[in-house]
Amino acid sequence: MNQNWLNDQRLNNISWDKRTFLLNFMKEHKYNSKEEFIPLMMLFHSNMQNRNLKFTKEEQALLLDIMTDAMSPNEKQQFSRIMELLKRT
Repeated sequence: MNQNWLNDQRLNNISWDKRTFLLNFMKEHKYNSKEEFIPLMMLFHSNMQNRNLKFTKEEQALLLDIMTDAMSPNEKQQFSRIMELLKRT
């Protein structure tokens, strides 16, 4: 997935501290394959907990929309499978 989603104006709807955390994290931790996605999300979650940050359901939905808009059809399909697996755990 390309990183263009980080420039999406809809991110302005997320609070400044969370948006700053997200943007800094993603700039520091780029990933190139689907195998890197889950470990990266686990690290992201851990870092958020350490900073006492939590995205609301609305913010989570917005982030998913922004991220999936930047994906190719194949990436969207793979992402959907990963999200289904994560929901089951």
